[in-house]
Amino acid sequence: MYSKTRPSYSKLTERLEAQIASGVYRAGDRLPPLRALSEEFELTGYAVHQGLKRLQDKGLVTLRHGSGAYVARRRDEAPGRDGWKIAVFVGTERVGAGYLSCAMLGVQEMAMKNGCSLTMRKRDYYQYYAPQPPLESVLEDADGVIFLGEYDYLSLSLPTRVPGVGIEMGITCGGSVSPISLDPITAAELAVDYFRRKRKECIEVHYLDGGPVFQWRAECFRRLWQNYGRVVMRPYPLNAAHTIVPLEDPRTGILFCSGSWCEDYLRAFRRVNGFDMTRDFAVLSIDGKSTLMPGFLPVSTITIDWRAAGEAAFSELLRRLKHPSAEARRIYLVPRLQELEKLDR
Repeated sequence: MYSKTRPSYSKLTERLEAQIASGVYRAGDRLPPLRALSEEFELTGYAVHQGLKRLQDKGLVTLRHGSGAYVARRRDEAPGRDGWKIAVFVGTERVGAGYLSCAMLGVQEMAMKNGCSLTMRKRDYYQYYAPQPPLESVLEDADGVIFLGEYDYLSLSLPTRVPGVGIEMGITCGGSVSPISLDPITAAELAVDYFRRKRKECIEVHYLDGGPVFQWRAECFRRLWQNYGRVVMRPYPLNAAHTIVPLEDPRTGILFCSGSWCEDYLRAFRRVNGFDMTRDFAVLSIDGKSTLMPGFLPVSTITIDWRAAGEAAFSELLRRLKHPSAEARRIYLVPRLQELEKLDR
């Protein structure tokens, strides 16, 4: 007989702890479901959950919401096949050749250090009507997921058991995803300082209509610049043609809230006019590609370290995998300004 001072689940925790130590259950193995443990040890479901929670506190078990209890890998155990399985979704090839590839390097480095396996997935957020398999089937064997790119545009419905992290996403998908992006307020402050030093009176702000990240960047700048001059907001739809807006007043500055759109717009401007827009106008891009890709047109840009962004994304996902009850959180990374004169050197 057990003393009344001992928890009712003591027999359960002692048995499971012994089975884990003896190798009956190995790292990554799924323990019997709650109902089976309740029947075997004649306990209520609540008591079984408390016992499993006790094992989790001791670092022996990991509880995954909606999936069950799994034997945890010991901290002193060498990384191997029992590490977390993580699915990584990468955006379009047009964009992915730039900052997303840099972010992916950060993710891969962190995965190697932590003994996790990565599975690359393709889910193009520019193809609205292309047939796509449901995420539930794609993520069937994944412990977590990382989205690299603006996946806000898809109606994401993640399985409740799968935590996620999204680089350059603005929504949490019902609390499933931790969004990581450039700090829009700091970016707006840097942009205001840049255009004030250029003595500009009016700023045209180009941003993707319907893209939460880009809308927020544009709005932050608009609110700050209204203290210094006039703002013309120029939203554009997804997959829009590059309509060149006639620019005649050199006192006008141009702010692009997307580096990819800036690159495409500048190339279209050069085809139409025969010279670069930056010759006569102060152009500033957020997330410009000049610092990443040698083939991209040089333009002053506000950017973050995208490799560090990948590392931050993996660290956030790892935090949520180790603590299944942890909530998603919004993470902003501090950007820096790189001006055209420095890029030319």
